[in-house]
Formats: sequence, C-alpha cells, structure tokens
Amino acid sequence: MEAFLGVGSNIRPERHIPAALELLLAHPKLAVIGVSPFYRTAPVGSLDGDAEFVNGLFAITTPLAPRPLKFGVLRALEARLGRSPTRRRGARTIDLDILACGERVVDAPDLKLPDPDWVERPFLAIPLADLAPDFVHPLTGETAATIAARMDRRMLCLDAALTAALRGRLAAQPPR
Repeated sequence: MEAFLGVGSNIRPERHIPAALELLLAHPKLAVIGVSPFYRTAPVGSLDGDAEFVNGLFAITTPLAPRPLKFGVLRALEARLGRSPTRRRGARTIDLDILACGERVVDAPDLKLPDPDWVERPFLAIPLADLAPDFVHPLTGETAATIAARMDRRMLCLDAALTAALRGRLAAQPPR
C-alpha cells in the first residue's frame, strides 16, 4: 500500500526530520519512495512559543495496515526521536502522521483517513500536491493539485537546503 506521511518539527527540525527519514529508511516493513519539498511556516495556534515549524511529506509503501503503521511504527519512531506526549499544537521534536493511505477511508475516534487537515492546511496540501499532484482524495474525488490550488501559499517558505539534503539521502539509499 502506498501512503503519505506528514512530517513536522519545530524543535531542531534540521536534526529531527533527517533522523526520522533515517529511521523510516531502516525499517524492514517500509520503503520510502518520495520526499516532498519541506516548508517553514509560522506557528498556527501554537501554545508553546514562536518557534517556526518545518513541514513536508514522505511517500512510502508498506504492507502494514493504517492502525499498526500509526500506532506501532510511527509512534515508536516519534518516541525514539524524543517526542513525549504533548498537548495538541504544542512544540515537538517530530510529528509523524498518516495523511492518506491510497483509497482507504477510516473514521475512528483515534484515526481518520484521509486526514481531515489535508484539505484545510497549506503545509499539508501543498507538499502533497508537489509530490503527487494527481493523487485523488478518496472522499471528495479532487486531486491533490486541485485542493492545493485553493490554499494560500504566502505563509510557506521553501526550505531548499533541507529538501535537497533529504532528497539526496533518499537517492543514495541502496535498492531493497
């Protein structure tokens, strides 16, 4: 199954986002197949100060279903990178979320797919459109490019150096 993972940090993102990529690349049940551009944004509704966030996406393939992916793999990787349970919109070393898993739709209290924030937040919609413009939202039928076209891009600032470093690391990965 192909999935898109939202990746974000506002505590040393230049360290934590590449570390998250390394952990994902090393995981035996995941293959990272794409890296979106990463963007710096001002915090929106943050409760922990003014540190800017860096956000983007990784595309992966995995045989794992969404629940074990999120609660078994992604939460464990967040913990390894020093994320402790924080309040919503608080500062974090790393945030790894499933944005979409192919055409799957999940509507549970602890897991919603596709992530409802995708259609509301430019720092999710625009990187997804950059990475997979023709990906179709399973509920609305709209492409990622169509959703992103409605977004205000003014709050996003491309982090070209981080994006290049992440893409270079992915390109250097030996095939599995």
